[in-house]
Amino acid sequence: MDGAMEDLQDMFIVHSVEEIQNLISAHEQFRATLPKVDNERQAILSIYNEVQKFAHSYGISPNLTNIYCTITPTELSLKWDKVKRLVPQRDNALQEELSRQQVNEQLRKQFMAQANLIRHWIQTCMEEILHSSVDAGATLEDQMNQLKQYESMIINYKPNINKMEGDHQLIQESLIFDNEHTNYTTEHIRVGWELLLMTVARTIKTETQILTRNTKGISQQQLNNFRSSFSHFNRVTPPSHEHQLY
Repeated sequence: MDGAMEDLQDMFIVHSVEEIQNLISAHEQFRATLPKVDNERQAILSIYNEVQKFAHSYGISPNLTNIYCTITPTELSLKWDKVKRLVPQRDNALQEELSRQQVNEQLRKQFMAQANLIRHWIQTCMEEILHSSVDAGATLEDQMNQLKQYESMIINYKPNINKMEGDHQLIQESLIFDNEHTNYTTEHIRVGWELLLMTVARTIKTETQILTRNTKGISQQQLNNFRSSFSHFNRVTPPSHEHQLY
């Protein structure tokens, strides 16, 4: 019983619902053996009582010593009583941990849904902004207006970032160190968000280009030619084909 008492009092550290469910399953298997152990205990006590009756019948001192065993019936009963007290305590501890891990799993899935959605939104915005910036058929005024619309949309989307960071704070407070449901972390989202803000900040550069164009008298057709030339030589090509561009 000493081993059982140690097992019932062992501290456990788990990080998932599956791990705590495995501990609960093992504990239930242990509980299933208790009736058999109790029968064995009662059998031992019956043998002890028979020995006591035998000693009394023949006038032998009841304080007999068993050279094969040092534990007494009283100690055996005390240990059994302790095991019976520890079992429900272990039950409660495992169920409490199961509830905590279920909450943690819900937090993981909630963060996963937000992170994946926000990351996709950032990537889509980035692609649309970059496409708008190289659109040869758009005027600078059109580009500036589009960028300002994106800027307003990005600012309005900020509460979603705040919500995700709030959930991330709960995850940290809950000591959750991994999330197998998503490859994205708060740091990844923050970097993407900052990059998106930097990209949309091109509105200032576009306004400068408009001012320069008006000052220098550059036509829209000339700007389109400059833009086409830049896009042509700014392409990323394999090294083996670089000489074909020149």
